[in-house]
Amino acid sequence: MTKDLLLKALPHLVRPIVKICLKHGIKLGEVLDALKRAFVAQACMQLEQHGDAVSTSRVTLMTGVHRTDVASIRGEERFEPRQKHTASDVINQWRYDERFYSRRGKPRPLTFDSKTSEFAELVQSVSHSISPYTVAFELERLGMIQRARDGRVKLVTRVFVPKGDPKAVLSMLSEDAEDLYLAVEENAFKTNDTQPNHHLKTEYRNVPAEALSEIRSWCMREGSALHERARNFLSRYDRDINTGVSGTGSFRVALGSFSVIEPATAGAEGQSPNPPTIPGETGSNT
Repeated sequence: MTKDLLLKALPHLVRPIVKICLKHGIKLGEVLDALKRAFVAQACMQLEQHGDAVSTSRVTLMTGVHRTDVASIRGEERFEPRQKHTASDVINQWRYDERFYSRRGKPRPLTFDSKTSEFAELVQSVSHSISPYTVAFELERLGMIQRARDGRVKLVTRVFVPKGDPKAVLSMLSEDAEDLYLAVEENAFKTNDTQPNHHLKTEYRNVPAEALSEIRSWCMREGSALHERARNFLSRYDRDINTGVSGTGSFRVALGSFSVIEPATAGAEGQSPNPPTIPGETGSNT
């Protein structure tokens, strides 16, 4: 039943990817090659996560990808689970870990003069596998930190935004899309009494061009305010930031949002088979 529903929905689920591919001249054969690689990568990671041996035969059985292609792809690529955005995590740690903010609750300037500096301690609290100097270079390149005259570094932005880096932005898109799919899949097929995941979208389809600038500004302002409240709330429970938080298990929590503006007719072909007839709020968390 679940498989049948997913197969029927699949053309609509992949439509956004198809639209992007057509816009940028990516052909079906190239997409199929990417799909093979994605299937093989995901199968390998699932086997490893379950403690099972990874073999060409097992991956072929799981994915339907020909064993010759599986062997070739496995020989070319090393598959890793998605990684944390170290720069983003450093900023988050800086803002919410009491070791690195002032009495007023603001991220304070940190010493940056050695491997035992306050900034080095900050980076190591997030990851021991990356150099503090590498993180500092990236944050400085993106204009997120500044060096003071006394040699300390200070945070000048509240969130990590990879400006001018299309590769990083597309990586964020892939992760955000995966999170959205996971949230909606659980809402659609969950069989227990757990609370649904948040999934809402507010949409209006007949807005004049003259209002768009105001609307873009409002979406950015209100969206930033929402995530500021979310970070203030969720950071209380994150044990990487608050080591005194007790409890069992380890879970990832993500709250996503977005805004988009396009001509009303442009999105018609990408809508679901039965779109709501009344503009407003739609979602699956019911």
